[in-house]
Amino acid sequence: MATFTRLTTLFMTGAACAALAACGADSTADLANPGNTGSNPGTSTTSTTSTTTTSGGGTANCPSQTTQVTVGTEQHCRLPATLNANLTLPAGNIYQLNTRLDVGTNITGPAGVARTLTIAPGVTIYAANQNAFINVNRGSQIIADGTVGQPIIFTSAADLGYAGVLGLPTRAIYRGRTDRDPAGTTTGEWGGLVLNGLAPTNNPTRDGEGSTGVIAGGTNAADNSGILRYVQIRYAGFDVGVATGGAAGVNELNGVAFQAVGNGTTVDYVQVHQGYDDCFEWFGGTVDAKHLICDGTSDDAFDWTDGWTGRAQFLLHIQNQNNVTGDTCIEADNLSSNNEATPRSNPILSNLTCVGSAASTTSITASGGTALFRVGTGIRLYNAVISAARQAALDIDGASSYAQATAGNIVFRSIYITSAIQLATDSDDGPLPALFDAAGNNNLRTNLAASTLLPQVTGGVAYVNGSSETARPVFNANGVSTFFTTVSYIGAVQSTANNWTLGWTEFVNRS
Repeated sequence: MATFTRLTTLFMTGAACAALAACGADSTADLANPGNTGSNPGTSTTSTTSTTTTSGGGTANCPSQTTQVTVGTEQHCRLPATLNANLTLPAGNIYQLNTRLDVGTNITGPAGVARTLTIAPGVTIYAANQNAFINVNRGSQIIADGTVGQPIIFTSAADLGYAGVLGLPTRAIYRGRTDRDPAGTTTGEWGGLVLNGLAPTNNPTRDGEGSTGVIAGGTNAADNSGILRYVQIRYAGFDVGVATGGAAGVNELNGVAFQAVGNGTTVDYVQVHQGYDDCFEWFGGTVDAKHLICDGTSDDAFDWTDGWTGRAQFLLHIQNQNNVTGDTCIEADNLSSNNEATPRSNPILSNLTCVGSAASTTSITASGGTALFRVGTGIRLYNAVISAARQAALDIDGASSYAQATAGNIVFRSIYITSAIQLATDSDDGPLPALFDAAGNNNLRTNLAASTLLPQVTGGVAYVNGSSETARPVFNANGVSTFFTTVSYIGAVQSTANNWTLGWTEFVNRS
């Protein structure tokens, strides 16, 4: 079978593009790129993405449970709606998702009917319509275990140049909420990933994202929903409520939704690019994560509720530099209907960098927060860099949340804020300066000009520590939990010489 290198938005080149009559019309320039163009250091010098190759043309060797379909002159393997047995997707094929795929069944049962979806390194799966997404039910697993040189990519037909030949609308009409995206700079071209587990949650009757059924959860903190490692998720998330005639903002799919997922699950090196809703959202559970990237989302980067008690290290958020309406880096809740519900949301985060949009400096507000903690959540946040522009950098909302601060369940150590407005000044925020500035916390807040964040390449978005960030004291999070890698720096990325985003990501490192 012929092989070719995937391009970011021109999947077909030369004769292949000619074979797909509408390729040029639908392979538009990347929408809502965080502001960078050009090659991605650490990958191919002739491609804008990884060096992974995949099948193009010829006859696909489709595994059992998949169906061979013709797309232009290509042969692709269409995934089923439900796995009736374990399924492995080997490299060498192009895989199409054209509906909701359920991995396992009976998500409201004690364990469900367990199935495993295994995806080989270098595989690309694209969604042939907006309603397509993958739902891993309770008791089942997804094993998406890529490598630096062969990341696993989940994306849309439009991203790969297939929209025209599949009769899909152009990107311009993939919109759900004009309040969120008035400039039309982001897309929600498919539904993303939903993982359901058997770990504890304080809201077991919640309906899952995208109408995936009651979350339920369970009592197994060590439950294992599989592996997401070296994975890209592009252009995912959309407003299901709007698509089905309902209210906006009520039922939305994300890049990845972790619904009562346990800490036996491996989540490491995952990028969500240009999501319509949140990049990563946790609904209860105990799942841990390292090396997460959210770039270009039009809602939140890291969002939790319903009692998430996991740990996460090396978190990078780059707001879309062309979209001033992007929301927060962190939006954190316990349970809105009962702020004291247990298990209480109380994760531990270390080595976070939040980069706001420079385009939004003229509309900065003192309310809200680039890192927002509310409705009774706890948080231990260590070694963070928050370079904010759209709103105040840090905010704690509500009496129940401030009560957690008084109880010692909201802790900030070695936090460096550079922002026009560092701390929110809502009516409830009187205690915030004393909490943040307390002696021994090693926190510092200063104006936006004090940021010395550097781009990986000239002209790119700055997210790598510079001299000011490097000079800040470091809190040893490993002393709190051995989950955390001991490091000598705050923020997500130490330097251009020590940059874990290189090689497996797309869009982040461009000039």
